[in-house]
Amino acid sequence: MAGHSYHPAVTRRPSSRLLSTLVGVIIVAGGAVGGMALPGAAPAAAQEEPSAEQQLAERYAPVMVLKAQSEECDPDGEPYAPAAVDVVLDNPQVVLRQVGPGAPVVSVAPSAQDVSDAGEGLYLDFPGDALRPGCLYEQDYRRYSAGEPFVVYAHVAGEDHEPGRLALQYWFFWYYNDWVNKHEGDWEGIQLVFEADTAAEALSSEPVSVSYAQHEGGERARWDSAKLQRRGDHPVVYSSVGSHASYFGSALYLGRRGSEGFGCDDTDGPSHTIVPSVILLPDAVDDPSDPLAWLSFSGGWGERRSGPFSGPTGPAQKDRWSEPLTWQDGLRDDSVTVPAGDQVGDDVVSLFCGAVERGSSLLIDLQTSPLKTIAILAVLALATVWLARRTVWSPVEPSPIRTRRSLGQIIAGALLLYRRYPGPMLVAGLLYLPFGAVGALLHAGLTALGPVAAFREAGHDETGAALVGVGAGALASGLGFSLVAAVVAAMLVRHENRQVVAARSLMATVGPALRPVAWSAMILLTVAVLLTVTIVGIPIAIYLVVRWALFPQVAVLEGRSGLGSLGRSYRLASGQWWRTAMAMASLYGIVVVVGLGLGLVVLVVAAAVPLWAFNVVTAVVFALLTPVAAAGLTLLYGDLVSRHGGDEPVPAAPEVLPTAR
Repeated sequence: MAGHSYHPAVTRRPSSRLLSTLVGVIIVAGGAVGGMALPGAAPAAAQEEPSAEQQLAERYAPVMVLKAQSEECDPDGEPYAPAAVDVVLDNPQVVLRQVGPGAPVVSVAPSAQDVSDAGEGLYLDFPGDALRPGCLYEQDYRRYSAGEPFVVYAHVAGEDHEPGRLALQYWFFWYYNDWVNKHEGDWEGIQLVFEADTAAEALSSEPVSVSYAQHEGGERARWDSAKLQRRGDHPVVYSSVGSHASYFGSALYLGRRGSEGFGCDDTDGPSHTIVPSVILLPDAVDDPSDPLAWLSFSGGWGERRSGPFSGPTGPAQKDRWSEPLTWQDGLRDDSVTVPAGDQVGDDVVSLFCGAVERGSSLLIDLQTSPLKTIAILAVLALATVWLARRTVWSPVEPSPIRTRRSLGQIIAGALLLYRRYPGPMLVAGLLYLPFGAVGALLHAGLTALGPVAAFREAGHDETGAALVGVGAGALASGLGFSLVAAVVAAMLVRHENRQVVAARSLMATVGPALRPVAWSAMILLTVAVLLTVTIVGIPIAIYLVVRWALFPQVAVLEGRSGLGSLGRSYRLASGQWWRTAMAMASLYGIVVVVGLGLGLVVLVVAAAVPLWAFNVVTAVVFALLTPVAAAGLTLLYGDLVSRHGGDEPVPAAPEVLPTAR
């Protein structure tokens, strides 16, 4: 518990324990022979009062919040906790190695004295492969730390050029870092700053600010800031799963540069709290027999690897140990959090998080199995080229609509239409925006309501989000896309008949079809949602969506009713289900890949852009790309009509503007 002083044990060697036992026997025997006390002897001295530094360190010791595991080896929870370095020192499973050919072993079960004598070219090597951890590190940590207290190390420091300011640092040692930069050992921490010159002065005041270390940088706050949670004088630290970066709250944090960490830090979800004991560290240790002699170890606290996969150096070797105030003054005032309920933003952020993880996995594969990894990448590249060459890409003229086209020609024709009529296509895409916004608002609002909120509190956020997303998001976005598809179909009608293609004429052309399009969309989406939420009905939902997908084109180009449009689309896809499904997947895939890719570029390159602004940009990009898929589906409609024997041209639209010359 915090507030209890911790007395480090001397190195755990049999000779030391034997010597201690003999000394104890001699003292007891001497007491028995000589009596309890000599006549006139002074009473025993009162127990020494803790130093001001120790009192300060214990008064503000942090409370740690760790994401709970649902079971052992659960990667979504945090299996580790801040521990004493005793879990690796004097441990017969840990060796001290020398950098160089063969990485020779310098000592087994190295003690604090052993590592204090080591230079920069040495490192501690734990059992296991840091790049392929499995569950071994977690199991070893549980075994080594069983029955031992949670521990944080404290250090009081200032800077000569900063009189009147004093830093109280807390350093956390973690056994393993299971993030994108996997490595053995991990040193993290926080610090508080006082307007004082000494610890005694700081005891009579309170901190003015606090800083939490995060990867290569960190985040700071004033002591009275609303974002800083405290339990009395104890700051609450939310530790990110795997990376152990320290945060002020429970959320998904986004890192887009080195100072933030490149990736995603997660402190959200069910958690548990620990209150560690405090060990005070001096500025330096000169006596190699001191139990804290490990402080002078300049090597690595973990296996030596290339790049970001090496074990870190210890506290005293880091800049913030000797320059804590300079370090704090250079930190950020906030971190980027991912708000709940933003479907488009969540998609891009999920892509970013996944891309960073997969990039890390690729680097790991290149280190562990370089030839195998290069061979797999080469095969994937050749397969992509082969598939692209399996279809015809030209000619790509989008008229006449009702003619046979290959998949490549359908895609190329849709892109050509966008390039030929950018203004009307952009207007058509903008029609999607209000529907996407309504879907996002419904998603956010329903997620906050009772049943779904209960899912979240119980740790089933993904289940709740899926149910809400299928219902609200699909209905709203589906209606929006149906409208865009109808408008783009009207555009192709006017293009084929050499009529003016403009926003006003498009709306006049599509007007009579809006009602059947809306009815068809509601029927399709309702059936699909109801089937999807049953889980077992998902294959049927996919089958029907593909068969009914061309109802906007049928309603506009053939003037059919709502049910009539669905029936006609169903018949057109008869015997052509896989072709229709492949075309739809390719068209939607282009929109998703390009949209998410552009969003990813904006996310990474424009790191200074607030997340809300990034989400707006991403939503607009998606909306403006939807006409590409809509145009492709119209050309797919024409292809299927032609395959069923209908090559006649589509009738001209009612003329409201002069014919194009």
